[in-house]
Amino acid sequence: MVTLSPNHSLSSLTPEAFEFLRPHLRTVESVQGAVLVEGGGEIFKRIFPMAGSFPWWRGSKRAGQPV
Repeated sequence: MVTLSPNHSLSSLTPEAFEFLRPHLRTVESVQGAVLVEGGGEIFKRIFPMAGSFPWWRGSKRAGQPV
């Protein structure tokens, strides 16, 4: 099996599905401690980490609301 991405979710896609998404994907660098979305802010981008992890809802002010 050929791995198309180092991201677990993206690598589980079929080659056809990955090729469909490929034009919309880009690699960006993030530094430790960077804020990607402020608490309560809207999310306009999806993040597929290639290494490490991100605390997705740390400090969220949306307690009790679906996310």
